[in-house]
Amino acid sequence: MRGIFKRRLWMRVMAILLALALNLGAVDGIINGVLKGINTTARVNSTQPAYADPGDGSFSPREFDPNHNETSTLSFRFDYDHECKVELFRDGDFVKTLEDEVSYEGDWDDPDDRKENPDSPSGIINRLIFDGREGDEPMDDGMYTVKITPLDEWSEFPLKADVRIKNYPHIPTHDVSIDYITGLITVNGNSDKNDKIIIYVNGTETATTKADSSGRWQWSSDFTEGNIYTISAEAENKWGTRSKGRSNPNRFEIYQVRKGDDLAGIADFYYYGDSNSTAARQDKIIQATRLPLWKYIQTDWYLLIKDPTIAGIYSPYTDPANLVNKEDETLGDPQYCESAGEPVNPVTGNYFTIKTDLAISGRGLPLEITRTYNNQREYQGPFGWGWDFTYNQRLVFFGSGEIGHQRGDGGVDYYTPDGNGGYKPPVGSYDKLVKNPDRTYTLTQKDKTSYYFDLTGRLQTITDRNGNQIKINYNPADLITSIQDAGG
Repeated sequence: MRGIFKRRLWMRVMAILLALALNLGAVDGIINGVLKGINTTARVNSTQPAYADPGDGSFSPREFDPNHNETSTLSFRFDYDHECKVELFRDGDFVKTLEDEVSYEGDWDDPDDRKENPDSPSGIINRLIFDGREGDEPMDDGMYTVKITPLDEWSEFPLKADVRIKNYPHIPTHDVSIDYITGLITVNGNSDKNDKIIIYVNGTETATTKADSSGRWQWSSDFTEGNIYTISAEAENKWGTRSKGRSNPNRFEIYQVRKGDDLAGIADFYYYGDSNSTAARQDKIIQATRLPLWKYIQTDWYLLIKDPTIAGIYSPYTDPANLVNKEDETLGDPQYCESAGEPVNPVTGNYFTIKTDLAISGRGLPLEITRTYNNQREYQGPFGWGWDFTYNQRLVFFGSGEIGHQRGDGGVDYYTPDGNGGYKPPVGSYDKLVKNPDRTYTLTQKDKTSYYFDLTGRLQTITDRNGNQIKINYNPADLITSIQDAGG
């Protein structure tokens, strides 16, 4: 009995050992199988190039813009050759199949080749170029995943790589036109279809409009004479992304034709200093305005001047031959002429009187409306025959080069060329008249108060020695509409 028991015990021990051996083999087989599976998953070389992490490929760049025809390239490797299926997902949702079946090469021909040459991978890098487009249209913004699945025993180990699409709208293009009857300015432009268009006037966001399904858009507005405007635009797409910058600006001003104007004079005025001929300057205005008849303009029509060199309202220089007489230098404030009685100039008989209607103390220069009357002055002013007032000052230009300063009190001071580019003041005056490089003028008095005149001769500002300023504003008829002091 004892021998039988020993034999049975020995058999049980052998069975247990055999079972353990079988279990360990199974575990080892499982581990080897898992390791084998890992080794054959799509991953980078053992040298780990910088573009990817082990077990995965990667895109470069990781974000791209299909709307500007950018692409991104996925670089990856396999251990062995595979036939694969390539699919695309967006934010985890299936989008489409990129390839039903495509071949990619691996580092070794087969497992036997790998056993024989474990340290000699061929270093083959596969590449997939993703254009992010669906036909002619860019795909929506978002995070996309490309999944490459081997169509063999390694199908459980697909390669996945992420890339982001961010579409930027194209920078709009546009041009301006004018309705020469009404003066309305219209901007016609092109952009990506259905984009929101943001309009900037002189750098300030002013209005918005929307492109149609073909990418065309339009915006119209009224503008005033005497100023140079710039119009630019940027686009915003349906994802709220704005274009990388604004459009090239259109730069222009407008002018409404007055009685007696000629196109050549207008063209030379607004393109003063450029290298073109008068004819070429005229052609530029004709083409911009789209005049119905060549070189024909009509009173009250509006002209579009693109890229002018001068800002202002055109006014032809006065030729003395067209004047009956120069104005009498003895007219005006008694500081420039003797008076007697009520007062009356005993030499000329001119009756002169002053009436101050408004006087407001301000910062620096006071705001003061003072009317003057000269009975010998043949002038119909804003306040009636013979009347003038403080801010109604202007420079009058003569063909001889002489310049008259209408002082706003009925009197005129005449400045004559000194032969050196400057001007000599009238006798007894310490005022200094200077022509600026842009053809504007500055008249500086003895107390350092300066009067700035635009190139048409209109008084624009009065500035004291401390920089306090009064600004004069005009309407298109050259009439003063408002006077603004330093306090606003």
